[in-house]
Amino acid sequence: MVSNPSIIWDSIQINLKAKDERIDVGSEGEYMFTATYAYDMSDATPYVSLVLNDSLIKDAVGKWGFKVDAISEGQYGLTAFDANTIECIWDRIKIVEGGVSADVSVVGRMETVWFKATYEYDNEIFDGTKGTLYVNGSAMT
Repeated sequence: MVSNPSIIWDSIQINLKAKDERIDVGSEGEYMFTATYAYDMSDATPYVSLVLNDSLIKDAVGKWGFKVDAISEGQYGLTAFDANTIECIWDRIKIVEGGVSADVSVVGRMETVWFKATYEYDNEIFDGTKGTLYVNGSAMT
């Protein structure tokens, strides 16, 4: 009696996601991913490692796109995959304006020091909802 072997042709579906949309120039970008087997949509993430198309450290302001170049899948040895691409912006903050409440002050009188900051990549305003600026080690509010 001849048995009919069962063979499954499968591939990995990968969903990439950047951990942060803006990354400090000179820092390493981070990403997360989930992987599923296309055949039955079961979780393949623990068995998959990725090779991306480019370095995740950038020393200049700009936007870069990333895609999966190759995978290593340790359960069945699969190499076929489909994946989305992600974009990340390497950026820094620039001070575009600033001032003080009085040009001359006396000891003990409180004065206001202010700055207007933007992201260098697209000139989007940087405000307290996006982080904190520090002057001489003290947080600005």
